[in-house]
Amino acid sequence: MTLHKGEDLPSADPNGYSDPYIKFKLHDKSHKSIIKRFTVNPAWNEKFEWFKVRLKLLTLNAHYQANHKATHCACQCKACMTWNS
Repeated sequence: MTLHKGEDLPSADPNGYSDPYIKFKLHDKSHKSIIKRFTVNPAWNEKFEWFKVRLKLLTLNAHYQANHKATHCACQCKACMTWNS
């Protein structure tokens, strides 16, 4: 799976930007993207792999850091995932 980008994310800092990152959870495995500093339009282009996982529910949480301290969950979405062998 590739995480491409985010657009028009809410600002969390007084400077009008955020420090967003994404957390993925699929069954009992999870991944976290790198934190993109000072942006509301992050471009990650990161690849994540899960091995030996079939038809499961993927949970995606978009987070941001306010003033590089507290972490807040901006949104959550869930999707049923399938893979081709």
